Amino acid sequence: MGIGVVWALALAGSVLTLTIAAPESRQLWLALTFGGCVLATFAVQLVVARAEGYLLRAMTSIVGAMALVAVASGIALLLPA
Repeated sequence: MGIGVVWALALAGSVLTLTIAAPESRQLWLALTFGGCVLATFAVQLVVARAEGYLLRAMTSIVGAMALVAVASGIALLLPA
């Protein structure tokens, strides 16, 4: 239920970072993007307010966001400086 929101945030933050951030600060901004996704995960779970399945939803949100940001980090390494 809130998993897609966090993944969309990770994707949007990663794309913005890759297009706007200076090459020397891309990795920093990607790390901040992931940190924001972790905080957003907990905020979304508070809004959902369901105890059953909490760990699975939180884990799926965070791991999915981590995978998206990791792919963006790899792309950032391939982009010219």
